[in-house]
Amino acid sequence: MYDSFQVYFDQRNNAVPAAKYDGDDVVYSVGLDKAGKPVAYLEKSPSGRFVGENNAMTGIDRDVTVAYRRTERGYDFEVLFPPAALPFLKLTQGSLLGFSVFVHDNDGVKRKQDLVLGPVQMTPFRHPWAWKCVKLVNDAPLARETTVDDK
Repeated sequence: MYDSFQVYFDQRNNAVPAAKYDGDDVVYSVGLDKAGKPVAYLEKSPSGRFVGENNAMTGIDRDVTVAYRRTERGYDFEVLFPPAALPFLKLTQGSLLGFSVFVHDNDGVKRKQDLVLGPVQMTPFRHPWAWKCVKLVNDAPLARETTVDDK
């Protein structure tokens, strides 16, 4: 994939320093396939989850919905990971998970630049202990931004 991004999930938020992946970690690459269709490619599956007709542990995950559109400034991706894609994640208020994202700016020959959610000079690849902790909340409204009129 050229321009793309990777999404990392530690569904049980149980990574330990210096350890690599365990059975609940999931990694997806999201981008356009050779035909220009948006896809989510499962790079590292959780234990017991398989994709495709051959029940493979890696490959395009048709359960994940990916939308793509060009904009004046480039493009937008939207991704929906259904519960089946994250079988060890408890989708309840207060659940914690490890999370990271790695954005690749690659126009063909090699990656020009990237953006990583995590420590400087470290990619999320095989470093789940460095991923950020995310807490799931209910759909209550977020805190409102303060404007000049509010002061």
